[in-house]
Order: sequence, then structure tokens, then C-alpha cells
Amino acid sequence: MAPENHAHYPLITNHSELVYWDSAATTPAPRPVIEAQRVWIERQHANVHRGQYELAVKSTAAIEKIRTQTQRWLKAPADWTVIFNSGATAGLNTVASGLDEQIVDNDSIVVTADAHHSLFVPLQQLARRRKARFVVIGIDEQGQLDDEAWGEAIARRPKIVGLPQVSNVTGRIHNIDLLGAQAQAAGAFVITDAAQAVAHLDISLQDLPTDAYIFSAHKMYGPTGVGVLAISPRLASVLTPYTFGGGMIDRVDADGSTWANLPDKLEAGTPNLWGIAAFGATLTWLEHQRPEIIEHDQTIMQAALDQLGRVPGLKLYGPSTTVDRIPLFSFNIAGLHAHDVAEVIGQNGVAVRAGHHCAQPLHRAWDVPATVRASAGHYTTLQDVERLRQAINEAIKTLSHGR
Repeated sequence: MAPENHAHYPLITNHSELVYWDSAATTPAPRPVIEAQRVWIERQHANVHRGQYELAVKSTAAIEKIRTQTQRWLKAPADWTVIFNSGATAGLNTVASGLDEQIVDNDSIVVTADAHHSLFVPLQQLARRRKARFVVIGIDEQGQLDDEAWGEAIARRPKIVGLPQVSNVTGRIHNIDLLGAQAQAAGAFVITDAAQAVAHLDISLQDLPTDAYIFSAHKMYGPTGVGVLAISPRLASVLTPYTFGGGMIDRVDADGSTWANLPDKLEAGTPNLWGIAAFGATLTWLEHQRPEIIEHDQTIMQAALDQLGRVPGLKLYGPSTTVDRIPLFSFNIAGLHAHDVAEVIGQNGVAVRAGHHCAQPLHRAWDVPATVRASAGHYTTLQDVERLRQAINEAIKTLSHGR
């Protein structure tokens, strides 16, 4: 991608002195997404459902059109349900809490050690509430799953298996085709955290063995405060509501309440209408950009791996090749603390992140308190890759001075 194409991203052009390597945390939005939100606010904004005046009817129709667009973009089967919410965290909590009645003593719930806390903790708390076994599958420093531990866990026929499609620490793309199929064959509901996948992979739920597919718009060039929970009929038939209030009820009496049909049952309250309008524009934009993004990812990954490999004392966590990964790189420098390294990199005009990346169990298993994470997007250039390496070298020079 040429630097002049940065013009598509106002955040990038308005901070031209900053090299942005924090895309796994959130992605800047392109102009069509920003414009869609402005148009909704100025011309369309009215609350959805039940309003009988023209503007409300049009707003409802517009939001439902985006729901259909989302299902089509995901290539989801016709009998799947698309739920809008505030983000992946809300979706993952909705599923974990909604499966409460399906778990009994000594059932098992399986999750991988590289699961984001938004997947890991809701399933952990579900296991605690229901006195179920909580099984964590180890992940090595290349991002590979412990096959033996996985086989043993599946042999116990777990009720729920939680999987990140892409690790937000190692960048590893997990083989959901295989793992999900094995889990479902054992009778488990498969919950897929796709937060790091949707900006990089071509998605087809028709072919993916999962029961829930969950992600946030703001990690795929869309707005904050919008997420998608797509659920299979098998999961929908047993999922109970997590949030209660307006819009999700059928009947309310003093002695009890009953719930509306899906998707309303899981969409209590007023949705983020501005955000959903922008999300619809995000999907349209991604439809056109997907082939270029996939090709661009490969170029940036190869360049970054080459450049990082030239840094003395740098240890990379995750795959060492462009196979089965996205352009997300977690690393440490021998003898230096990740937070110190990230701070000096930032002082050199490059935005990276340091910490446990909401994956404390993984870092603890590696006996590593924190890592530095650099993650690329569609706007990342080869010059940005070189700037990253230079900033890392400057951090090493600064922090090693006097040692």
C-alpha cells in the first residue's frame, strides 16, 4: 500500500508523525465508515421498532437491512441468527451466561490458554457457578496448541469449548475447521472468538464448525460500541437471556415474564444505531477491500519477520513464517522489560502496546510478565516496518546505555 493511500484514513493523516502499530487493539476507520455515521445522525436518526411514523419505520428497515447484510457477509446459513450488541465482550458474556442452565456438576468446559480474558473469564465463571471442570489447554511459544492435552479434554466430552480463531498474542490462526469439528463431534457447543480474525480472513460460517461466532466492529475498521454475535439454531434453542429490559419481552406480569423471539430476545434496550449504520458501511468497504487486504497482510508479514529477525536479542512469540498467522507480532528483548521497550518505541514515534494483552494465563505459563505487541493494518506500509525496527533498535540503545 502506497503512503498516499493513507488519505483513506483521517486518523492516520491527522497524526502523520505517528507510525501506527496498534491495530489489534483498534483500527482507524476509513472515510466511508465515518461518513455513514454522520449521515445517520443528520438524516436518519430515530429509534427502531414500534415507532409508527415514517422516520422510525425507515430506521427500523435500515438496521434490519444491515442485519441481513451481516449474515450475508459472514456467509452464515439462513437459519443462523445475527445479534447486535456492544462488542465481543458482550457477546461472549451473553453466551456464557445464557448456557448456565445447560451445565451440571462435573461437566467440563474447555478453553485454550491464549484465549482473551473476554472468552476465558466468562467461561471460567460459568464453570465456578455450576461446579464444572474448567480445563485450560496449553499453548507453546510458537502459538501451537498442546495436541495431547486437547485430545484428553475432548475425550471427556465437554459441554462447551471456547476457541480464539486468531490469538491476539501470537497472531496464530487456529485450525477451527479441525478443532471445532472434533469438539462438536464430542457433543460440545463451540464458541469462537473472532475478534482478531474478521479484519484479516475470508469468513464463511457455512463451512465453519462452530455454534457462536463473535467479534467487535472496531477491530475491523468499524466503530466502537458495536459487536456481532452470530448463533446456530442448536445454540439458539437453549440460550437464555443475559440482559433484561425493553424490546426483549413478550409479556410482563407481576408473577413473571416471557421473552420475545430472536433476535429481539438477546437485544434488550436501544441498540447503538449510529454505530450499526457505520458498521454496515464497514462491511461494504471490506467487501471491496478483502482481496487487497489479504495480499497486503502477506507482504507486511514477510517484511516484518525479516526486519524483526535482524534485531539482536529479540525473541518473537508465535509462528516464525507467514503461514497460519496474521500481521501481529509479540516479542521481548533480552534483558529489557516490555513496558520500558514499548515506552521508548513510543517516544520514537511508533505506537505499539505492552503488557499481557488480556491473556495473563498464557504469559504466566510462559513465565513472561509481559510482551511488546506490534500489529499491522491495511494502512501499514513497508516504510512503517522499517520505522518499527529502527524504533526497537533505539529502545535497545537507550535502555542498555550504561549497563
